[in-house]
Amino acid sequence: MTCSREAARQLGARGLGELLVRARQRVETLDGVRGTLAVDLSPQAQEELVRLLGWRVPPRKGPVRVSLVELDAALRRSRFGVSLLDVLEADAGPVVTRRERRQAELAHWRAQLDDLITAVPQARGWIEQLAGQGAPARWYRRAYREDSTRAAAAALAVAKSLAHIPAGGELVAVFAARVAGDPHLLDAGSPAGSLLLETLRERWGPVAEGLRPAEERALLLNRAGLEVDGVSSTVLLAYPGVTSHPVLAAMAEHGGGWPLPLGEMRRLTTIRARRNMAHVVENPAVFEWLVRETATRTAGDRPTLVATGGFLSAAAVQLLDRLRAAGTRLYYGGDFDRNGLTIAMQLASQYPGLMFWRMSADDYRLACREGTRPLSSSDRNWLMTLTGPLAPTAQTMTARGTPAYQENLLAQLLADLGG
Repeated sequence: MTCSREAARQLGARGLGELLVRARQRVETLDGVRGTLAVDLSPQAQEELVRLLGWRVPPRKGPVRVSLVELDAALRRSRFGVSLLDVLEADAGPVVTRRERRQAELAHWRAQLDDLITAVPQARGWIEQLAGQGAPARWYRRAYREDSTRAAAAALAVAKSLAHIPAGGELVAVFAARVAGDPHLLDAGSPAGSLLLETLRERWGPVAEGLRPAEERALLLNRAGLEVDGVSSTVLLAYPGVTSHPVLAAMAEHGGGWPLPLGEMRRLTTIRARRNMAHVVENPAVFEWLVRETATRTAGDRPTLVATGGFLSAAAVQLLDRLRAAGTRLYYGGDFDRNGLTIAMQLASQYPGLMFWRMSADDYRLACREGTRPLSSSDRNWLMTLTGPLAPTAQTMTARGTPAYQENLLAQLLADLGG
């Protein structure tokens, strides 16, 4: 038996095993033999420690404070003639300090990134960015701390995907199967799917605020030339003007409002609103009523109407982007509640020059009805902080304390459309 192992055995037998455990923790935390520790010892163990350290005065009651430098020196002077590190390693294996652990982790991190570059050299620039400060890098560090193997697999899948992006409108499941061998590798919520979305946000910028997660994912993937599917995300449209889409042209000729899927919005190259104006509402019921009321007009007098169905869908963003690119003036009207004003402000931010339609303080007063449930305290607080062109409306809502709804302004909306 070595001197170090014998020293560890003897100290443990004399009730000083906890001292060794605490000493290891301090050495690893402080990156060496330094500092002090406090340890609770039995009276017999305290006597053994006093004898080892050569103290003339016994310690006070309570935890015993010990200097690691002093303990190391005492062990070197003892009959064992060994250092504190020798004893700790003989007792419980190699001591790995925090600095050494960080260095080992950093070396493993770099080696993992180097392996990724070797596997997918076309994505070298993106892989090197994982060591930086962007959103993908932050995601990757979090994932690496939780499970480095899983993080590497996600990064490899994304690197392979980026080497083939932008794609040509391929379904994301088919794309994942072709590029990485697993159709579910880029599914929503999967590690690779999440890392890909972080990368697309950083590469092409964020999408409109307020999108539901599935809609945001669809829009981000669409920027990369990938499709989740072309039918689950829709927008309501009535009476478009000039359009390059033959089905939309037939719909416009036939009349009425139609749900249009994201896949068809992607295929649009040209669409213009009638009279160069599009009136947008959030509520499908309001949209349907306006469509019915204007259906008897001649084709040229029917207004172009759009319904987002609440917060923007990926299909709605595609449609509004195309209308705006064609020079269409956008008008938006919604409910007088937190969601309605939030959607209005988001649209105004995304489409500069958008006009609010029947959303003034006077319009709010006109839409108010008795018996409406009061605003919640959180909604009132939110309204009080609202700035910009809708601030007077928000202040009036706060003062009255109730929401109001667009269905109570149907006659006014129709009159604005020339009815």
